[in-house]
Amino acid sequence: MPAPMGNQRRQSLRDVFQGIITRAAEWPADVLLIAGDLFEHDRVTRDTLAFLVTEFNRIPDTAIFIAPGNHDPCLPNSPYFTEAWPPNVHIFTKPEWESRSACQGNVTVHGFGFDAPYITKNPFGQLWIPEKRQSELHLAVAHGSERSHQPPDREDYAPFSAKDVAVPGLDYLALGHFHHMQEISGDFDTRIFYAGSPEGLSFKETGEHVHLEIEVEEGRLTVTPVPSARIRYFDETLFCDEFKSSQEVIETIRGYIQSLDTKPIGRMTLTGACDAAIKNEMGFIHDATALEFEYLELVDNTAPIEDYDELAREDTSMGVFVAALNREIAESANAGRITMLKRARELGVAAFRDRNVEIHGLERG
Repeated sequence: MPAPMGNQRRQSLRDVFQGIITRAAEWPADVLLIAGDLFEHDRVTRDTLAFLVTEFNRIPDTAIFIAPGNHDPCLPNSPYFTEAWPPNVHIFTKPEWESRSACQGNVTVHGFGFDAPYITKNPFGQLWIPEKRQSELHLAVAHGSERSHQPPDREDYAPFSAKDVAVPGLDYLALGHFHHMQEISGDFDTRIFYAGSPEGLSFKETGEHVHLEIEVEEGRLTVTPVPSARIRYFDETLFCDEFKSSQEVIETIRGYIQSLDTKPIGRMTLTGACDAAIKNEMGFIHDATALEFEYLELVDNTAPIEDYDELAREDTSMGVFVAALNREIAESANAGRITMLKRARELGVAAFRDRNVEIHGLERG
């Protein structure tokens, strides 16, 4: 994205964080759990650290517990060691479980922190909760990859199985690393949640993002996802085969986002066979729809509409191929077979031209 848009994203993330701190102050929250990747170690600035300290100082009566992850590990030069954090902030700096008391001793928070981008030892499975009083609450906060919920496109860090960490006596485990909210359930009593990132960070992270609010009453935990994102990512593919004019493309793009309650950061990929008149108007299509978005990336993957009769007259191997398919299509009386032959012709010509073609529905099987 251009630099001004990057700066807007940076401010949006700050606004989201401020909103969570404001909610913690107004509630008021007894405990705030941050399950790692609060910042990027390699890129964090003095200004960002000053912002974080200022925000934490706004909630002096809330106990804040941070479990550093793979992006903000506790390296020797980490801001977690070098910064003067407010007294209500506790950072778990070692790859081993540590227990801290909060709320006049009625709450115990357990946690550990990454000591390198790849943690040097994995404490999951080693947590133990001593026998507790009936009114006592045990929480844990950590960063890692629960194996049964590992997204296929993400690396695993401190991998573990939920059943190994959901030890008797642990009431709630707050997890970081996966960027979408999900509950990890199983044959255990511990409530386990990934809150996800409170706002999407890339086109891979579309949809709603939240922070989690946990209330405890008479030993019962209620977990409430609260929408927190100021901006959403939007990523769609639009097939252009049937469009006759650029206006049809514009109206379709507008229709995609009418149901959203905020302007998204959008990537719209146009694909399929496209009339030359439309292909020549890509700049106009972008500018005509850009106002509907915070930012729009329009990707033109369309191909020109092929003249198969003209191609069949070529004295080339592609011409021979197209002529053969043209004859089969003309001689066939079965509508399904005609559709299949036309698709085969399209794919064959794309292969001859060394051009990618979007896969349709059942073809993925």
